[in-house]
Amino acid sequence: MKTHAFSVPFYQFDIENWQEQKDILKSQLPIFEDSVLQSYQEHHTDFFDMDNTSPMPVYGDTVIEMCKPCFKDIIGDDDILFTGMWTQTSYKHQRHSIHNHGCVGYSCVLYVEFDPEVHRATTFLSPYNDPWSGSLNYYSPTVSEGSLVVFPSTIAHWQEPNLSDKPRTIVSFNIRGHVDLVKRRITP
Repeated sequence: MKTHAFSVPFYQFDIENWQEQKDILKSQLPIFEDSVLQSYQEHHTDFFDMDNTSPMPVYGDTVIEMCKPCFKDIIGDDDILFTGMWTQTSYKHQRHSIHNHGCVGYSCVLYVEFDPEVHRATTFLSPYNDPWSGSLNYYSPTVSEGSLVVFPSTIAHWQEPNLSDKPRTIVSFNIRGHVDLVKRRITP
């Protein structure tokens, strides 16, 4: 008998009416210029612009409304707490090093500008080594513009260097169940 004692939840969705929604979202995203790149700059992001007075960026409501229908199977209709949101654009030779988002629930990547002919999807590192060889296991989903990938926030992941002249833009955010919902699920 074969059983699996552990698994890694991983979800992938396509945003409905993406082309229509993309134009609205792109008009709200900050514009990052490629002209003044510094050697230490891996990518352009508004991540560090967040503060306690404005926990969501101006494009936050747009992203929440377009992504909320995707979460019904994961958390439920109205039980989602968005705990941060930022955008990232990578120009030629830029990347994002291996990292995780800490123990905050699920993390999400929405692919806004992405050409599958020249860009690579986010690569995820399995928390389990191959049992036969001890090798590390990786996974890169097949995505396109409008794809939303949802994964445990503790999973290590990275973006390979963008080797094209086309910018690669994503919106990333973290979600979890509301505190009362989390307490109900873990309290008998």
